[in-house]
Amino acid sequence: MKTAAPLFTAVIAVSPETIAFLLTTGLESGFSWWQKVKNFKAPKGGGTAYMGIGDKGKAAKAEYAGEVVASGGSVVVIADDPEEAEGTGKAYLLDVAAVRRGLDLTVKEGRITPEFLDGSADAGEADCFLQRCLFGEVVYA
Repeated sequence: MKTAAPLFTAVIAVSPETIAFLLTTGLESGFSWWQKVKNFKAPKGGGTAYMGIGDKGKAAKAEYAGEVVASGGSVVVIADDPEEAEGTGKAYLLDVAAVRRGLDLTVKEGRITPEFLDGSADAGEADCFLQRCLFGEVVYA
């Protein structure tokens, strides 16, 4: 009788600074034609919420979005369908739960790289991470 191979698991630790970098890079430098930042909510227990509406291409206030989410706050991201009229997009909540989902999917898909972990990922990698957080998959490649 054959015995099943053992199941090996690994736990990765990703710092809040790396999460902030990945999210900010995805929002500012990724394929920003499909999304814009709408609202910021401060973390529970205090912190700063940066309010404002970001315009596509300008990424106004997006430089703060990663820091807000990484410190326990949330951001509403509007994702526009390129085949629909601008402004008709769906709102997605980017918060700690969404980041955990994005990390889980990134691990399951084998997309964890040294650059991902050390906060030096490129815009494409950061954008794909952002999409996994928001949509549960990479939609815009």
